[in-house]
Parts: sequence; structure tokens; C-alpha cells
Amino acid sequence: MVWLWRLPHGRLVQIPELPQDESKLYIFLQLVTKGSLLKLYQKYELRDSQVSSYTRQILHGLKYLHEKNVVHRDIKCANILVDANGSVKLADFGLAKVTKLNDVKSCKGTPFWMAPEQMQALFRIGKGEPPPVPDSLSSDARNFIFKCLQVNPSDRPTAAQLLDHSFVRCQLPTSSGSSSPYNFGQRV
Repeated sequence: MVWLWRLPHGRLVQIPELPQDESKLYIFLQLVTKGSLLKLYQKYELRDSQVSSYTRQILHGLKYLHEKNVVHRDIKCANILVDANGSVKLADFGLAKVTKLNDVKSCKGTPFWMAPEQMQALFRIGKGEPPPVPDSLSSDARNFIFKCLQVNPSDRPTAAQLLDHSFVRCQLPTSSGSSSPYNFGQRV
């Protein structure tokens, strides 16, 4: 975890201080006040513009990690935190690994904690079938998701390549006229 201290980036939860003590290890993490993206998704109905903004921020964090030869290996909504300004911070680097990106062959993550429908989606992807993507999403959002779900890793775009996708490149209008990523509608 000490190596994480040397990765200063606005899209990563920071370790602002690492006090030295011979008998104990203290780790202080940056406070991210609004909780995880999972909690926000469960509580609010997120619009395409908000998902686009969050996705763009996540991709910037992943691109930075990949440039430093770090693979997170447990990206999920519960490990993506949002601060009061709507800024995303990648968190929980417990499974992260410093590696050459081409050498990654192991699958890590938290499958034992996945909901059954998530496991079903993974099995469908493994069989070459795309999981169901809601028709309510914009065509850009649907196209982005299908690109991310390519079964063959060599066909799957990198974080840097995904930053050029139209879904994350453009600010999408919101129903309220605000492009703020933290202006939520109520969950229906």
C-alpha cells in the first residue's frame, strides 16, 4: 500500500499522511463525503450526463494508473467514491498490482459478493453473449457499454481509447439544464 502514496492524482483517494511508528501502522485516507457511486445509484436516478461525467473521471483515473503500470483489478461502483463537488475518486486498492499491462492474466475481484444477476451477466459475457443493456440509454451510452464488454481483450479499448468515445467526450444536456454531476433526480 505504501506505493499508493506515490501516486498523486485527483481521481485517486489520497493518503495525505503516513506517520512512522515502529509498533503500529496508521493509514490516513482522504475524506470523500458523499459515499460510493453504488449508494448514489441506489438512492437517485442518474441521468446520462451524470453517468458520462462520472465515467470520464473514472477513465482519467484508470488511464493514470495504467500509465504507472498499476492495475486496480476491482473496479466496481462500491469502490468509486464521490465528493461533495461530484468529483470521482477511485478507492480500495487492496487487489491492485504493479505490473506490465500485457502480463495481466489473472482475474481478481469480489465474485463472492456479487448479486446473482451480476454473475449471470458475467456468464453471458464469457459465452460471447452481451448482457442486456437497457433500451432507455442513449445510443452513445449503449455503444460505449458494448465496446467495454468485448469478450476478446485485444478488441476491448483501453481507458485512454475510451476517453475518445463520444459518450464521455461531450457534455450531455440534462433535463434540468444543469450539467452538474451532483444534481440528482429522485429514484423512481
